[in-house]
Amino acid sequence: MVRRRFHSMLKTLDIPRRRLHDIRHTCASLMIARGEAVKAVQRQMRHKSAMMTLDVYGHLYPEDHAEAVDRFDKQIRLASI
Repeated sequence: MVRRRFHSMLKTLDIPRRRLHDIRHTCASLMIARGEAVKAVQRQMRHKSAMMTLDVYGHLYPEDHAEAVDRFDKQIRLASI
């Protein structure tokens, strides 16, 4: 019933058909883009763990990866002095 009403609403608004799951993914993606903490996204998505959230949406945190690589690089440079 919810899905039917959702698709009817999309049609009325002349929005291309989408799955409810797509809207859920968009919600999580927008939260991450706003800089919300992983735990906040986890709670909103009702994932059992933050690890699950990171498994699904970890690719949307590229700056975290880049920062971690930079920190590691600095540590290695300091260790070689």
